Amino acid sequence: DLAATTNSSMPSRIIARIRDALNEDCKSVKNSYILLMGVAYKPDVDDMREAPALEIWEGLLDLGGKVAFHDPYIAEIPNTRRHARLRGSRSVEFLALALE
Repeated sequence: DLAATTNSSMPSRIIARIRDALNEDCKSVKNSYILLMGVAYKPDVDDMREAPALEIWEGLLDLGGKVAFHDPYIAEIPNTRRHARLRGSRSVEFLALALE
């Protein structure tokens, strides 16, 4: 169905947008520090099953990115069948003051 096809292609589109944004600033994904804000499947829940953020994370790692995440609902990535290399990654503290 069209919705499923659109949803399944979204992670690769997001990765391409991140890559393009970095390229516009004369940077590449490789060796760039990238912070994912939220990895849960939906806002305000601790459910990561089928979360597109995990696909995005894996894709950025494949391109050499140094990826971390912040999610107030998920402290640590558990073992999953599809994303075993993310297991044990811990949410980093996010300080809004660092952006000012």
